[in-house]
Amino acid sequence: MRTDVKEWIKKADEDLKAAEVLLRQSLYALSCFHAQQAVEKYLKAFLLEHDREISKTHNIKFLLNQCCEIDKSFRELFKFGVHYLTEYAVEVRYPGIYEPDEEEAEDALRLAKVTKEFVLRKLR
Repeated sequence: MRTDVKEWIKKADEDLKAAEVLLRQSLYALSCFHAQQAVEKYLKAFLLEHDREISKTHNIKFLLNQCCEIDKSFRELFKFGVHYLTEYAVEVRYPGIYEPDEEEAEDALRLAKVTKEFVLRKLR
């Protein structure tokens, strides 16, 4: 695996860890944000490994579609609903827009872990 890809994975792992810690502290919005960030970075690492340009986007659906162009099995992540994490990229960071609850934060973390496992299998 390329060094730059490893760096993206490392940053994604840090976001995943942050999501876990924040969930335990009942900071659900921040946990969801970091789960979304982890997924975004895992997908971007896969794209980078395949010499694709990294888009400055938080849109998980867009990134998944790019990954599907390389490997159709990424459609599996759509079935899990990973693309719905996009809503946590911005909205949860500001007051009065949206506040996820514990169940949503747990689901976001689960989806981030599913994405990590999926992408790492593809990068091996």
